Amino acid sequence: MKAISPVIATVIIVAVAIAISIAVALWITGLTGSFTGVEKLEVVNAYAESKTDSSNNQYWIVHVIVKNTGTKQQQ
Repeated sequence: MKAISPVIATVIIVAVAIAISIAVALWITGLTGSFTGVEKLEVVNAYAESKTDSSNNQYWIVHVIVKNTGTKQQQ
């Protein structure tokens, strides 16, 4: 029984190493893509209301409406 030649063995080892390298590179790219999202808040509307309670104390209620225009989704 004959063994495979050293040239063919080297070609097989290099092909396997390249395939594993490509798989790891794609995995890392997908993994980093999920962590590199951008959170960007845009103020859509904002206003304040002046109120007075029963003890005649004045206070303010501030309303702010924001919208996420970034690439990262809310969790």
